Amino acid sequence: MSTFWSRLLAVVEVIAVFIVTRLVIVLWLIPALGLDGKEWGTRFLVYALWIAVALLMVLVHRPSLEAYGLNLGDFIPQCKTGLSLWLPFALTFFVADFLLPGFLPRYLPDPGWFWPRRLLSMLVWIALLWWLSRLLSRRIGPTGPARKDARMGAALPALILVQAGVFSAMTLGERLTGFVFYLLFLGPGEEILYRGYMQSRLNAVFGRPYRLLEANWGWGLVIATLLFGLMHAFNGFNPATGQYRLDWAWAAGATVAGFVFAWLRERTGSVIPGSLMHGLPQAVAALFMRF
Repeated sequence: MSTFWSRLLAVVEVIAVFIVTRLVIVLWLIPALGLDGKEWGTRFLVYALWIAVALLMVLVHRPSLEAYGLNLGDFIPQCKTGLSLWLPFALTFFVADFLLPGFLPRYLPDPGWFWPRRLLSMLVWIALLWWLSRLLSRRIGPTGPARKDARMGAALPALILVQAGVFSAMTLGERLTGFVFYLLFLGPGEEILYRGYMQSRLNAVFGRPYRLLEANWGWGLVIATLLFGLMHAFNGFNPATGQYRLDWAWAAGATVAGFVFAWLRERTGSVIPGSLMHGLPQAVAALFMRF
């Protein structure tokens, strides 16, 4: 198959997976089952299905698990790398998602100011990218740590998938349930789907010919990041409840944040640091406030 058709097939495949996970599962299957999308059990189910779809597609292609960032050969070092980035991610999450939305509107009362506020949040995420680059250069060097290919690399997402059913059936406190959801499902779920499967699948056909802050990247990063942002545009879209608005401001902010996570996946070669940093700040926040 020619390069053009290989790339086109990969793009169509990734878009089809996006449609299945974001539109079919969330907007059709969940309402068809009579489930409330705001209930914790439903949220667990959605992310369990997302992970299952991503893993299914990985198994279809049967690549090296390391190529999809799912290897456990360096699980502990990657966790340590992720935790070492806790402070910059936590500060960015607080400023971009709590301080700016909650504090600045008091001084800028115009309700139409949401877009400028979102642009400021995007600048905060861009600053984070530079901060992460400096931290990772000191921690893992310019090319990243040597990684071992692990045959048991699917153990982490498989464990998360099993836990989905367990935690969906358990009655936990509201705050503890939120902590578990964000740390073990939302963070890993979105990273495995968008950065693990989609970005890696596209990298396989487009390559990574470009370099930014010591990370090689290509069109896989761009397309997966745009789809990640588009996914958030549908947060206010639900035909079952008569909501047809697409939130483009939210999508723009999520796209910039997604670019940071995509860069981190390329820089470390794993979805583990991104999974921790994607879910941990929100998990900690869930212990102290309601979402």
